[in-house]
Amino acid sequence: MNLLKKLQEATQNEERTYKIEANKDTFDRLEKLFACLEYCNNGSSRAFIFGQDGDGADRFKVTPKPPTLSEEDKETISNGGSKVNYSVVNVGGLGEKE
Repeated sequence: MNLLKKLQEATQNEERTYKIEANKDTFDRLEKLFACLEYCNNGSSRAFIFGQDGDGADRFKVTPKPPTLSEEDKETISNGGSKVNYSVVNVGGLGEKE
């Protein structure tokens, strides 16, 4: 595959639609995360942290079900670890108020 074709494929957007069921606070934080991602369209590269109390009120359901995480990703989440450097933008969660 030539370089031009690879570049064209890499820059083509696609659209996906999901249904999310959650409480208002979780939606507010998720929308703030979306706003942060949208803001980065100006050329900034960042990683964001989204705190989630998965055994409490922050549970939410996504339909259709997202792709399954790799075992490595599951292990990283379970251990609370991170393999990347990141900038922190607090989108709330885990008992923290904005």
